[in-house]
Amino acid sequence: MPVAKRPELTFEVLSLEHGLSQTIVECMLLDRRGFLWFGTQDGLNRYDGYEFKVFRREPDDESTLSYKDIRCLLEDRRATTSP
Repeated sequence: MPVAKRPELTFEVLSLEHGLSQTIVECMLLDRRGFLWFGTQDGLNRYDGYEFKVFRREPDDESTLSYKDIRCLLEDRRATTSP
């Protein structure tokens, strides 16, 4: 009986040098648009396959994160697909 060929997997290590805000990643999420989200002890990081965008708590700006240590990520199924 023939054995199915396993697909080759490749991994890329993402680090501070790539723009990740912190080395300790508490959680990860792949959203329906293809973004990878990383919750760290220094905010929320969105990776688009090329670069990171970091969302942090800014004490004087109430529109930013309320806390910097992100430990859990969930995607709202009602979320829109627009940026």
